[in-house]
Amino acid sequence: MRKLFAFGVVFALMAIAPGLLNPYQLSILLKILIWGLFAMSYDLVFGYTGLLSLGHSVYFGLGAYGAALMMLQMHPGIAISLAAGVLLGGLAAALIGLLAVRSGGHGFIIVTAVTALLFYLLAQSQRNVTGGDDGLTLGPLPLQIAGWSAGCADPGPAYLLVLVVAGLSFLLLYALVRAPLGLALRCVRENEPRAQALGYDTITLKWLAFALSGGAAALAGALYALTNCHISTALFHWLVSADALIWTLFGGMGTLVGPLLGTGVFFILREGLSGIWQVGYPILVGLTLLLIARFFPQGLLGIIKGLGQTLRGFSR
Repeated sequence: MRKLFAFGVVFALMAIAPGLLNPYQLSILLKILIWGLFAMSYDLVFGYTGLLSLGHSVYFGLGAYGAALMMLQMHPGIAISLAAGVLLGGLAAALIGLLAVRSGGHGFIIVTAVTALLFYLLAQSQRNVTGGDDGLTLGPLPLQIAGWSAGCADPGPAYLLVLVVAGLSFLLLYALVRAPLGLALRCVRENEPRAQALGYDTITLKWLAFALSGGAAALAGALYALTNCHISTALFHWLVSADALIWTLFGGMGTLVGPLLGTGVFFILREGLSGIWQVGYPILVGLTLLLIARFFPQGLLGIIKGLGQTLRGFSR
């Protein structure tokens, strides 16, 4: 109950952000929500199930292009465009997962990496559809909230849309990992042979986690396309999956909150350090990540929990 109360407080504070932040600051927060949702989707398959995927960029990219092409060709509105992106990415994850989860171990990593490479090359070759490196440009969203017209220059309405969708997605993922399915996934992660001995169909469990994770990644991609106003084939590159892996480890895997926290701190660090040392800020960000990974393997969330326990110890 306390966690849900904390979620409500954070959600309320973020809901008033458009009235407190300038458009640039709000656009950073918008990116954190979208990429944080992508990191949470990755945490479902990596943090909870123990599957290291290098191909999750495929589902993000398919979600982005599915929503963008639907909006550009059919003009059906935001809800249907989002649904098209999720359906395309989720279906691809379900089909690819049938092969990937049966590979196991290093085979799973190879299958997902090859999948990302194939989709990236395919997207590059279909320039008439994807736009190639130049990508596709979308116009302003057909959305108005409290007098704001959505667009790239004013991210206010787009931010509120993403906040609501990301908030609902977090609650659904949280309910999922707290349900018996989440316990079964953690059992598979910790000891798959023992899970099989207990009667779990581990292949089906891993496939289900992979498919659901792909659908959530596609939702993040669809939100990115409809609010960023421009997408390109770079979204399919395996390095996008590597980013999600880094944010998940940085924040704390197997927590949902950790990947979101890791994404937020990463973006804030990047923006802050780029102003201090524009050329070398990637080095500073990388060193920060390495230090946390070396000395705090449980990530930022582990640091916060440790500090909380220390403070409670002093208060006794």
